[in-house]
Amino acid sequence: MLFQGKEINCDQHLSADVCIVGSGAGGGVLAKELAEKGISVILLEEGKYFQPLLDFNLREEKMLPKLFQENGGRTTGNLGVTITHGKGIGGSTLHNINLCFRTVPAIVERWQHEDGITFNYEKLIPYFEKVEKTLEINQIKEEQVNTNNLIFREGCEKLGITAKIPFHNRKDCLSCGFCELGCKFDRKQNVAKVYIPLALKAGADIYSDCKVERVIISGRRPTGVSGEIFNRETGRKYKIIVKSKVTVVSAGAIHTPVLLQKSNVPDPKKLIGKTLHLHPYCPVGAVFDREVYGWKGIPQSMYTDDFADFKKTGYGGFTIIPGFAHPGSMAGIVPGSGKEHWEIMKDYVRMAAGGAMVHDETNGTVSVNRFGNPVVNYWPDQEDQRQIIAGFKKTAEIYLAAGAKKVLLPYTTPVLIKSMDDLARIDSSELSPRKVTIMSVHPQSSCRMGENPAKAVVNSRCEMHSLKGLYLCDTSVYPTSLGSPPQVTTMALGTMVADNIRDDYF
Repeated sequence: MLFQGKEINCDQHLSADVCIVGSGAGGGVLAKELAEKGISVILLEEGKYFQPLLDFNLREEKMLPKLFQENGGRTTGNLGVTITHGKGIGGSTLHNINLCFRTVPAIVERWQHEDGITFNYEKLIPYFEKVEKTLEINQIKEEQVNTNNLIFREGCEKLGITAKIPFHNRKDCLSCGFCELGCKFDRKQNVAKVYIPLALKAGADIYSDCKVERVIISGRRPTGVSGEIFNRETGRKYKIIVKSKVTVVSAGAIHTPVLLQKSNVPDPKKLIGKTLHLHPYCPVGAVFDREVYGWKGIPQSMYTDDFADFKKTGYGGFTIIPGFAHPGSMAGIVPGSGKEHWEIMKDYVRMAAGGAMVHDETNGTVSVNRFGNPVVNYWPDQEDQRQIIAGFKKTAEIYLAAGAKKVLLPYTTPVLIKSMDDLARIDSSELSPRKVTIMSVHPQSSCRMGENPAKAVVNSRCEMHSLKGLYLCDTSVYPTSLGSPPQVTTMALGTMVADNIRDDYF
């Protein structure tokens, strides 16, 4: 059954075979898979349960606080990187843009070689296929490619760069362009729409508005979790304790290490919260003589992976993907201030935008402050900065080739590129916190997977080395940055971990 916080008026003492914390691409999928195997499941989610037709309204000022941690304003400690991290039943699949990529074989091979991971790419294939079938993943139709993305393809073709149409998990899409604010028309085949109903049908119990504060440890075993349920109608909070044979933390690459640290989970090598990768996204804008209306239509319906070196070697490179933002978010990305900022924003209807997603090697950290909240420390190292600059240059080239009047780089002091000759200016530009806009929508790798307990938090089955019976199932476990949007891989992970838990404990 589904229990919303507004329905709870007393403390809760519950039990199940498995307790899962977090309902996103990892936890939500895991709940469905375990329940269908006849294993009793309780799933706890900090955010709300949303009914898109009733709760989503396409307005930035309303939806950002509803769907995003810290009202969409989460940043690294140095304010250098903005981190988009979702909340609500369905997690970040509520607001993502539906890109569906499999992790490439070269990445998995790197994990095997460097981290001793015991599964290979071939083992993942049936899990990928099951996810893709469940979500009814399909390729975007040519007529659904919007003007912003057509401009990107035009520039790619003139430079001899391969532009591709991606696969998405959307069905009967209306191409309204408000994907990142939650689909009011309920056309996303996401965890909330697809996996959660299947989990409920199979017998899982799901609680929204429930903030888990601690994994309960008795002796050398996890025995469940404790936290609070918030009744949003009365404003009251009630205790919740769930006893379970197996506990799974699927709270994402930021909140998973925070919960483990607050719970004093054994961490002999101090690895929890280390090796964080943020998969930086480096936005670039371009102004044209014609109207673009970049917010209309599917935001990311074209991409190029010609520069994604990681696809071949497992290391480095970037994928360039168009994207756009609605006025409030765009105003926060566009450089400059005062009249200078206003002059740029006046070109909003003639603006195209995109950016490079960098396969980063930088190791950031996640820790907990004295208030129990996450602290993220990260700034790209020299090699990743080189990749970011290369991504800026290549994206600018594409837009200039497509006929852009000027290209805007997201520096605090605007850097305007008007010709190919101007691109050399980017090489000498300074990358430092608060002087350039870098975004992260795919934090990962903060509790990495590997067979050596001296270097990894979980083993290849996603069970913690230091505490048997405690699994992690989200983007935090990836040994490296994936290089590609992680949605499908994380769902495949949830499907695989369900088999692992069944085989290990039931």
